[in-house]
Amino acid sequence: MIPSDKPIADSSSPYTVFPPVTTRKSQPVKAQLLIVDDEAGIRDMFKETLEECGYACLTASSGEVALETMSKNAVDLLLLDILMPKMSGLACFERLKERYPDVAVVFVTAMDDVPLAVRNMQEGAFDYLVKPMTAKRLEQAVEEALVRRNTQLAEKRQRELLEKELIQQLDQRGRELTSLNLLFQQHLKQHFAVVEAYRDIRDRLGELVQHVDTRYELPKSQLPTELLNPFNAEGDDPGVSSSDLSTR
Repeated sequence: MIPSDKPIADSSSPYTVFPPVTTRKSQPVKAQLLIVDDEAGIRDMFKETLEECGYACLTASSGEVALETMSKNAVDLLLLDILMPKMSGLACFERLKERYPDVAVVFVTAMDDVPLAVRNMQEGAFDYLVKPMTAKRLEQAVEEALVRRNTQLAEKRQRELLEKELIQQLDQRGRELTSLNLLFQQHLKQHFAVVEAYRDIRDRLGELVQHVDTRYELPKSQLPTELLNPFNAEGDDPGVSSSDLSTR
């Protein structure tokens, strides 16, 4: 078996693929990858090498085809060539960030494109590979990018759960405040009803005292105290003075 540290892709033809040291096709699929390159030889070599590592691989010959493939398939990671006709890898990357922000992207580039790849890593790409590369380097870059992506997704889910929990707590507090406000309004209405009833009784007793005083010409000293002052200090409603009656 040819060692996995030999080049599997170069920027010239013909291309030769060297599989990794171990073959893990019998294991469950680790993730689904999309290999985007305008050169069929590189696409086929990457696909064969990564499938030997346990990945399911789709291929696309251009950025346009890649975006169409993404719209129909769940993809975890893209291997994206920078230099392609029509839509470049960089233009495709900008579209991907908008539509599929959770997909990991690893650039594949020629040596003189490294500064571009590094700059795009700062904008969200996970890694870059320089042609030619070894199978080991390819597998390592893919594995590390997927680990990083999974970590980011776990952190994102954790944040979303915390935000959801916080929203639920705020909503619960809001409902509690609404209930307390309704209870307060009910008590306030009851209080005003009692005050209104007190004033009604006071007015009626005042009219009765006035009637007795006018009809029978009795001095107030002969009238029962309870009639002149039916609400003692203990029974008075706050804010309402019983002296209004005793002065009649």
